[in-house]
Amino acid sequence: MDIGRSITDQFDLNVLCSKIGDTPQELYDKVVNLLTRGCHKILLPNILPQEFKALSKEKVPLKDWFMGWINCKYHENPPAVDWAECQIFYKCHAAMIIVDMSNCDSQQYGHQLTKLKRTLTSENIQCYTILVWNPVKTHFKYFENEKDIDIVPENITDENLSDFLYKRIQGLVVKTAMYFLRLIDKLTSDSHTIPLFNAKEEVPKDSSKVKKKKQGRALKICGDLALILGCWNDAEAYYNRAHKQLDTNDDFIWL
Repeated sequence: MDIGRSITDQFDLNVLCSKIGDTPQELYDKVVNLLTRGCHKILLPNILPQEFKALSKEKVPLKDWFMGWINCKYHENPPAVDWAECQIFYKCHAAMIIVDMSNCDSQQYGHQLTKLKRTLTSENIQCYTILVWNPVKTHFKYFENEKDIDIVPENITDENLSDFLYKRIQGLVVKTAMYFLRLIDKLTSDSHTIPLFNAKEEVPKDSSKVKKKKQGRALKICGDLALILGCWNDAEAYYNRAHKQLDTNDDFIWL
């Protein structure tokens, strides 16, 4: 496995960019460029959901959400990860889908959207947002059940588009952070069923050893999630607990 990277490589929330239909490559490239230039440091909005406040206070209590930002890095292809369970900070956990409906057969949208969503799920991307240019009524029916979808204003300037994209990424970051906090909540519960063993390794036959390994690995993932969200001190606390547990159980890869 590749461990030749520094800890600063883990600070980014990786966002996968995709397009469907006959969305022009020029439009797609422009959006990705604006995201990369203007949406890499994301401040959270002043108003956050009550569940977010409650979970963050319990699971990452050392983080001041209004004094820092979350780094975003944009990818056009999912990064390759050999040990996905161990190296979750290299994966994409959010996605932005770019759609221009001006020229396309309507059935193509339904087929491509279904296929893309299936791919996102298999990549474990839980949170995504859809941006639509030039909405066409006959095509839009395939997006009616989507909760996180926005229509881009007609003839929007690049400057206004940058602001528009920032606000959409802001919402996506909050949604992803909420997912991470819920995941930390599950991982700190002994009854969770989240897979923590890679297909390439041999799982211990002793159930007590499996439980102890799972506890150390779960804490390590909690540290990863906290680090991605910029909760440096909380990440250190989780990593210290994980280190002790992993070392005790000779779990060298995760250690």
